[in-house]
Amino acid sequence: MGAERLLKKVMESLSDLVKIPEDILEKAGTLDRYYIPTRYPNGFERGAPRDYFFQKDAEDAIQYAEEIIKFSKKWIST
Repeated sequence: MGAERLLKKVMESLSDLVKIPEDILEKAGTLDRYYIPTRYPNGFERGAPRDYFFQKDAEDAIQYAEEIIKFSKKWIST
């Protein structure tokens, strides 16, 4: 089986080791939804990814990723 590519699933698989807050799991799920359609020009029936994702989406995604990294670093250091 290949490597897991869904961040939320990876984090859920760690639930036996660490309690992951629901908001972190939700943010991981949001980032997962961006995985395919933002990378491939045929991810939508019509138009390009730039027609569906906007500056605010990018800013939110960066913020979510930073929060997940911060949580992960804190957990690793304990």
